[in-house]
Amino acid sequence: MNNPAILFPTALFPHVPDLLLEDVLYDDQTLYLVLRSTAPTAACPLCQQPATRIHSHYARHPADLPWAGHVVRFELHARKFFCSAPACPRRIFTERLLGVITPSARTTTRLTILLRRPERCSDAERETIGQFAVKIRKDEAAVRAGCTLSWSNGQTEGQVTQLKLLKRQMYGRAKSDLLRQRALAA
Repeated sequence: MNNPAILFPTALFPHVPDLLLEDVLYDDQTLYLVLRSTAPTAACPLCQQPATRIHSHYARHPADLPWAGHVVRFELHARKFFCSAPACPRRIFTERLLGVITPSARTTTRLTILLRRPERCSDAERETIGQFAVKIRKDEAAVRAGCTLSWSNGQTEGQVTQLKLLKRQMYGRAKSDLLRQRALAA
């Protein structure tokens, strides 16, 4: 299948140094982009001291605008670092990926800008936001329940999504024992 995402990755995210596009998965409705930070250091947000010691890795899944009629899903692999400055009160911090996502945000920078300043949107972007709003209104009861109820099935949905991603990556080889091994390793 011809994959337009490989031809136009910069249409979805700006050029950010040390951000690697690792994988692109594409189906009829969704475009999955797997990104990884490769910077050797990260500056502490409090003291600005560069840090090299990695504490841990984690994945972020920010929401983004659709592209070419496809839902865009990001899997952004980021790292936490130890701050090496003895006087700094922050011991562990998350690397900043400015231009793609702001700290603690659940949306990409481009979606955040469009939601905060709709007057800066092009006609096509306004239409996309309008289509999104129509879909939210159609499912208003589910959205209200998700925002007000104390329980959530988000963890289950996340596990199902991860399992589907593994199956796509192992197309033709997804025997139950191999799939179980991959799922436990992930």
